[in-house]
Amino acid sequence: ESITLGVSFSPDYSYRDLRHDGSEMMKNAVALNNEWESPKLGYTSGISIKFPLISKLSFETGIYFADKGEKLVIDASQVTFGDLIDPRYGFVYETSEVFATSTSNRKYMYLDIPMKLEYLLIDKKISISITGGPSLNTLVKYNRKTKTRYQDGSTKVSSNSTTTASLLRFNLGMVSSININFPLNDRLGLELEPTYRRSLTPINNDRIKEYLYSTGMSVGLTYKLGG
Repeated sequence: ESITLGVSFSPDYSYRDLRHDGSEMMKNAVALNNEWESPKLGYTSGISIKFPLISKLSFETGIYFADKGEKLVIDASQVTFGDLIDPRYGFVYETSEVFATSTSNRKYMYLDIPMKLEYLLIDKKISISITGGPSLNTLVKYNRKTKTRYQDGSTKVSSNSTTTASLLRFNLGMVSSININFPLNDRLGLELEPTYRRSLTPINNDRIKEYLYSTGMSVGLTYKLGG
C-alpha cells in the first residue's frame, strides 16, 4: 500500500444543538432560539494524507477550513416587543426604519484537523471504506452577515465580526464517513465521501452551550505516492 494525498471540497448542511442548565429561564431561551434559528449552507475544504497501517486499515489526517453555523430569521409580523434583541447573542437590531424580515447568517470559521481510521470494505474496481475518529477544531473567525428587508421593499446588508457570546478557541469533535473511490489511473482517483461532523465539546462558555454539526457530500481527488 502507498501513502495517499488528497484534496476535497464539501458543501454542507450545517446547524447546532443547544443544551441548557435546566432552569426554566434557559428552557424558554432555548425554545425561542429553536423557533427563530434554522440550518444554513456551509462548506468544508482541505487537504489530507493517508498512511497504510495493516491490511485493510489506514490512518488519515489533514487540515480543513470549514464554514459552520446557523441562520437567524426574524419576521417583524411575529414580534410584539420593542428592541429586537437576539435571545442568545444579545445584539440589538436597528429599528429606526420599519422592517419586514431580518436574516442573519452566522459563520463560525474553523481549521479542523481530523485523526481518522479507515477500514477497507471492498477493494474491486471501485473501493469502499468506512472512516471515523476525533477532530481538533480551532476557531479562526466569527462573522455575522445580516440582510434586512424593509416594508417599503428596500433591503440592507451588513456584516459584523463581534459577538457577546463567549466563544472558545478550541473544541473537540468527531467525523465519520463512507469513502467511495473511483480509480482514474494507477495513481489518481476520484473520491466521493458522504460525511457527518459534530462537536463533542461546546463551542462556547455560556449558560446555553452550543454544539455544531454538519452533513455533506465531499468530492475530491486522491494521488498515490511511491510504487
